[in-house]
Amino acid sequence: MIADVDRFRYGKNEILGSAIQQEPARLASRLHYETLTHRNPSMHIAFTSSKPHDQVSFQSAAAELTMAADFEFLDFHLDRRSAAALAGREAVCIFVNDHADRAALEILHAGGTRLLLLRSAGYNHVDLKAARELGIQVANVPAYSPHAVAEHAVGLLLALNRKIHRAWLRVRDGNFALDGLIGFDIYGKQVGVIGTGRIGECFGRILQGFGAKVLAHDPVNRSLQGTAEYVELDRLLTTSDIISLHCPLNSATHHLINAARLAQMKPTAVLINTGRGGLIDTPALIAALRRTRSARWVWTSTKKRPMCSSKIFRSAALMTMCWRGC
Repeated sequence: MIADVDRFRYGKNEILGSAIQQEPARLASRLHYETLTHRNPSMHIAFTSSKPHDQVSFQSAAAELTMAADFEFLDFHLDRRSAAALAGREAVCIFVNDHADRAALEILHAGGTRLLLLRSAGYNHVDLKAARELGIQVANVPAYSPHAVAEHAVGLLLALNRKIHRAWLRVRDGNFALDGLIGFDIYGKQVGVIGTGRIGECFGRILQGFGAKVLAHDPVNRSLQGTAEYVELDRLLTTSDIISLHCPLNSATHHLINAARLAQMKPTAVLINTGRGGLIDTPALIAALRRTRSARWVWTSTKKRPMCSSKIFRSAALMTMCWRGC
């Protein structure tokens, strides 16, 4: 079922994409299908950074949509060193760990690539200016179920707060002791939402349902007006018991959470990041964990896996880490 249709621009290029409330791969297939039909519906599409689940999802979606496009699934990342291996592919489909900088795009263009498709909403890993100058069209996923990401963030919060994974490990070993498994009530706590687009809005409304007081910060979007109190970032950081990041990664938000802002937070604060890893200065976060052993931090994406002893993670209650992108 098509939920909405968005038009989005990169310079002079305009691509029409259909947003479907299904898993990202299926949505991306639909978006790419709409993009390709006016060009060459049987074109060859190379997928970089692909995993087995990508193959299953895209091939299933292609069959459902009766796409004639030829898919090629490659496991290597796109960057300036690997771009030459994609010569002859008119369309290349990339993910968040690929690097489509100017050098990589110039090599792709020389090899005949004219369409760059993103299996993500974020596009900070693409040099859009270079793509426009080279005449390469770029299409991203305009939207996919914001509820899924928001609910995932809430799941991380509950797992961290109620020590669900620790409890599971204990029970598996026949240990039913409750020591160290006590959390806190979200009811009545202050929850700060940084970025109130589709996902941030869903997250804020869910936490309001828990009985929390929701604070929000977003320089543009006011989707939680009437549900949350919009405040300056400094106030949100200093007064919130729980802080969740739902903003895009760009030059203004890179290392939005740095050493100075970590120092502003309550020593027992919970920090959730289901956005890009670059929103947080990871070395500064590790240093904060070393200083404040009572803090609770959880995120689902990092720019690099942090090099830190498991003892620091355990004592600082960094309990849930998974690696995703969107």
